[in-house]
Amino acid sequence: MEKIISDIFKEHVTLTETEWKYVSTYFNRKEFPKNSYLLKEGQVAFEAFRIIKGCCRVYYNFDGKEKNIGFSREDGWETDVESFFYHTPSKMNIQAIENMTVYGLTYKKKMELFEYNRQFETYFRVLAEKRITFLNSLLIKRDTMNAKERFKSFKERQPWVFQRISQYHIASYLGITPTAYSLIQKELLQG
Repeated sequence: MEKIISDIFKEHVTLTETEWKYVSTYFNRKEFPKNSYLLKEGQVAFEAFRIIKGCCRVYYNFDGKEKNIGFSREDGWETDVESFFYHTPSKMNIQAIENMTVYGLTYKKKMELFEYNRQFETYFRVLAEKRITFLNSLLIKRDTMNAKERFKSFKERQPWVFQRISQYHIASYLGITPTAYSLIQKELLQG
């Protein structure tokens, strides 16, 4: 387990083998079967999850429909950030699309990591900066691109999604119907 944990942070954190062994006790290994939930709407996100194996989708319910807002896979982190930081009920769901192995880190343990070694704070700050930049780009694309352009941009940026996530979920994420998805895909294949 120490090797997996050290590999997560190695770009920003330098510790001895003994220190990595200690730090690994901050994390809880969990398994989630396909279609199970890491977090459900209304629950408090007590943990942030580092994905070791598998992938998941993040969605919320609006007018009786599921709206996908993201997908995560190996080497990614997932949680409802607002719920995790402010200990409020989650507004979203995180569902395993495949069998998943994750390492959970509670908010309290995260703060203890920051106290133990400030390099962890740097790691999570860089992670947050990347996420904010990604989300800003996504918001602009949703308002300035048509459906076909969004489809192409998403496929270029995250090709793995099209191999592991159903068309129905991708269509929801792109804000289009499954029929529109099929038409765009067909048009792009015919080129």
